[in-house]
Amino acid sequence: MQDSLGNNPQKKTSNNRDHIADEINISQEEIKQLISERRERLKELGAINQATRILKQEMPIHEMLNQIVGFLPPAWQYPEDTVARIKYGQN
Repeated sequence: MQDSLGNNPQKKTSNNRDHIADEINISQEEIKQLISERRERLKELGAINQATRILKQEMPIHEMLNQIVGFLPPAWQYPEDTVARIKYGQN
């Protein structure tokens, strides 16, 4: 796909990324690793924010915990291998 000037924006972005990597002497693999790590961190922070919003609501504790346990696995690095359980009280 080309922009109004006939340039390919995706290629331009790739060239810019390559140029920046060359300037700071960092490989494409290292950039990919950093991006992956940041994505994982954003998932974790999203879960923390979501839990905070739930805990601020006025509802029974068991309902809050049921909601929280539902979004914990997707927030982990390997959600397909993750399960969550919250034990509260004597149960």
